Amino acid sequence: MPKPHAMLRGALMARDIDEAYLARKLCRGVCYVSQRMMGRKSWPLDEAYAILDMIHEPHKRLPDFFPPMGMAAQKNRRTRGSVNRQPDGGFEDTSIIAQKRR
Repeated sequence: MPKPHAMLRGALMARDIDEAYLARKLCRGVCYVSQRMMGRKSWPLDEAYAILDMIHEPHKRLPDFFPPMGMAAQKNRRTRGSVNRQPDGGFEDTSIIAQKRR
């Protein structure tokens, strides 16, 4: 399974920016940055833009570097809270929990 924020990690690594340096630049603790890099917590929007500025990426690339839950979309990936839109406008719960109930 790929690590959360893989694209961001690569961009930071290419510029020799580690979590400690990133934490100092954001005036945050290393634990704070680590939790966000692992996808346990979300990045605030202002910090995401600040990081894009640090790595010299345009703001329009925000979704590439900060995807939902830190993970890029994966084909046919089923998560805990997945739903599929039905043709009649309703939704089908396809979460792992719902599958266990069936």
